[in-house]
Amino acid sequence: MKSTWAVLVVYENEQAREQAVSFCDRLVERFWAKFGFDVSWSSYGSLEDRQNAEQFARKAGEADIIVFSHLGQRDFSWPMRVWVETWLTIRGEREGKLVGLCTAPSTIKAPTGFAYLRQVAHRAGMDFVTEVPQTITDTMPNSPDMVVSRARQVTSVLDGILHQPTRPRAL
Repeated sequence: MKSTWAVLVVYENEQAREQAVSFCDRLVERFWAKFGFDVSWSSYGSLEDRQNAEQFARKAGEADIIVFSHLGQRDFSWPMRVWVETWLTIRGEREGKLVGLCTAPSTIKAPTGFAYLRQVAHRAGMDFVTEVPQTITDTMPNSPDMVVSRARQVTSVLDGILHQPTRPRAL
């Protein structure tokens, strides 16, 4: 059974959405044999609505991959920054990948907003990438996610201990 990765895509406009769709297609194509994907979509504008912002902040807090598709010609608005700070608080120290996609012309060397996204990824303990990653299973050996994963595993040694017959005690 394949594990499912939660992906949240937020996009600035229709052009940015098209780029995000292309990214998600390549992501699924590369990893479909090993993983399923549950993809949620939101425009920047819809995150200015309080209910949508709260709902998608929870999704971002639980997402394995968060994709920002941004024009790169201007910085993030104040409501977007508030939304990001909200999900950062919810997320805690969960690992994952933060993806920055830019639809700006190639003449722009350092898209506006990418420095902010890199800083957000660093604060969240996430990897910052700008293209489909080579792998999405990298976890740090002593990260909270890895410790929880190992704690849930029942190895043959543990199974033997748990299923060892009990001997009656002598009085």
